[in-house]
Amino acid sequence: MKFSIMGVPKGKDFATFEQSIRAVLSDLGPIMGWADDGQYLYDYRLTREQISAIEQTYSLALPKDLELYLTCID
Repeated sequence: MKFSIMGVPKGKDFATFEQSIRAVLSDLGPIMGWADDGQYLYDYRLTREQISAIEQTYSLALPKDLELYLTCID
């Protein structure tokens, strides 16, 4: 499975930013609060806390001016 972060400008419907991340469920599960492995299949709007944790875990700098979503391509 592959994960990516999508960024959408506030009030818009289409992503203007996309960045793939090399993530594993054991890292993302606690950040996202997933109770079981099947939850990764959905798209999630990220909170500031989740964005910060992802940036720290994966050494990323994500845009601050976009609404960010975590997506999975299985």
